[in-house]
Order: sequence, then structure tokens, then C-alpha cells
Amino acid sequence: MNTINRYLDCLTKLYKLPSYSPALIEEFLKLVDADGIIELTKWRKENIAEAIGINVYTINNALQVYKAKKIVNWEAVSVFTLNKELFGSIFNNAYDDGFPEFEVVFCRIIACNNSIDKVVIRKVGAI
Repeated sequence: MNTINRYLDCLTKLYKLPSYSPALIEEFLKLVDADGIIELTKWRKENIAEAIGINVYTINNALQVYKAKKIVNWEAVSVFTLNKELFGSIFNNAYDDGFPEFEVVFCRIIACNNSIDKVVIRKVGAI
């Protein structure tokens, strides 16, 4: 299991997301453009659903959960961005030249009955 899969599994457990979330969020990461935007057209949702073995309605329901838990942010109809506190901007165009290896450091800071999630993600070998 690579580092990004571990990170997505951790997010799924920490935020109590549906079990298909690691695969779905990984598909979202493949679609992030240079501005951090994910355009989820009907065609893209159908392809994602087929690739990971769920249906489009499940993706729509997952997006509602992700918005409520601030995993993704809604920008416009069918347009989303990833939470920069959880994903930073390292994924913008990350998959244009294949699938690089990522190093992920995740921590939850708890103080005064509040918690803050912080993540540092970088491409392995990048400066």
C-alpha cells in the first residue's frame, strides 16, 4: 500500500467517511487541474463510478458528505476544490506525467478541547 492510499484510509477513518472514499478521493485527485479545481461532469462521474464499482448516485451522496465534513468545497455547479488544509496544492497537475510517489505527514493537534488537522504532502524527490 503506498503512502497516499494510507493517507486516504486515515482520512476515511478520522472523518468517518464511507468505505469507498479512499478510491473515490483518489479518482478526484487525478482530476485536479492547475488551479486546484475538480470538474465533475456527468460523464466524469459515470467513468469514476464504473472505475471504482459504485453508481453516480453514490458519488452525489458522497459529495454531500465531503462538503459537510469540509473535505471538498463547492465552487459552482459540478465544480469543486479540495480542502487545502488536508491536500494543499501539491496535487494540482500532479498526475499529468504519470503517478509520482508522495510523502504524507498527517497530524491532529488537540488543545483546549479543539482539534486541528494538518497535513504536509510533497512529491518524493522534489525540493
